[in-house]
Amino acid sequence: MGTNTQFDFLLISDSSPPTSGIPLPPNVCFCYLPLPEMQASVGLQLRLSVNLTLRRQGDVSAAKTNDLKPMWGEALSDLLQG
Repeated sequence: MGTNTQFDFLLISDSSPPTSGIPLPPNVCFCYLPLPEMQASVGLQLRLSVNLTLRRQGDVSAAKTNDLKPMWGEALSDLLQG
């Protein structure tokens, strides 16, 4: 990503950013967003009821975020305004 300086990259994760190892390039921004907060934020932005829970386990799941792929640009537009 660092060699592709024509683009800025936004990494969104519910995991903490790495604190050791190779630092992020200047064109890469890390955004920590826990899944429950993501679910609430996306629901408000899209004016929809968003459910990222797995039926069997009842936990919010990162796997369910794939269901929203067509909407990510709109759902996270506040993060993309940078």
